[in-house]
Amino acid sequence: MTLHHVTSSDEGLYKCNIRGHGESPSSWISVSATVLPTSGPSYLRLVCHLVVVCPYFISTLLMMCLCRRRAAGSVSAVSVVMTLPTQTKQGFDGDLTADVTTEHDF
Repeated sequence: MTLHHVTSSDEGLYKCNIRGHGESPSSWISVSATVLPTSGPSYLRLVCHLVVVCPYFISTLLMMCLCRRRAAGSVSAVSVVMTLPTQTKQGFDGDLTADVTTEHDF
């Protein structure tokens, strides 16, 4: 249970009453004033936000730059050429030559 806007006149005995289960023992609630600490100087909060936000911002910028470079076609393609040897074994009667080229963009 939360009491909002409490004043010294709210001080007293309180108990819970649950239908079908009865009442709890009475408890005394006293009201006293306390001063809550503030969140600190604004520059300290600013530094904390910068420490948290900067790595995400920098990584986002780097990813955007990499995506733009890739979209512009500045990344070179890698190609692999494989040639099968002809008649490397004795007794091979056929002539088998094949060139295979595979290109991959990274």
